[in-house]
Amino acid sequence: MIRMAQEGDITRIMEIIRDSTEIMKEQGNPQWNDDYPTARDFLGDIRVRTLYVWEDHDGIEGLLCVNREEPKEYATVTWSGDGPLAVLHRMAVTPDRRGQQIGRALLTFAEEAVKKEGIFYIRTDTYSQNQAMNHLLQKQGYVLCGHMTFKSRPGYFNCYEKFL
Repeated sequence: MIRMAQEGDITRIMEIIRDSTEIMKEQGNPQWNDDYPTARDFLGDIRVRTLYVWEDHDGIEGLLCVNREEPKEYATVTWSGDGPLAVLHRMAVTPDRRGQQIGRALLTFAEEAVKKEGIFYIRTDTYSQNQAMNHLLQKQGYVLCGHMTFKSRPGYFNCYEKFL
């Protein structure tokens, strides 16, 4: 089940982020670290009701923020579309549940939710070395349309878009 995150979920959310960050480090992916994303980022998402969690009988196993906030760095990318759009941020699935279609379910949920709001265009990005997320986005029909640098990270981020 996917539902809106609540402040009481923050401990579990941060556990997932810590575990995901450790795996990223092991894979040579500096996308996330101690200064991003933080509990403050997620609490802000919760307060404005843009953070969703995937939950089953074992508890929260994944999360995704869906809003309309484009990082200023997106201005350097040549996008195919414009107009009303949604942006996906801070997606994570607990490492021991990866490969079980939770990420796919979160993306599908986000797409359906924004269509209900009359939005038919989504943008997102992920670090170039984040093989799992790059693969998932491409498998779900997101199209690579450019690159950008972001948050003083070495290397670059791949930028994706999808028309719904």
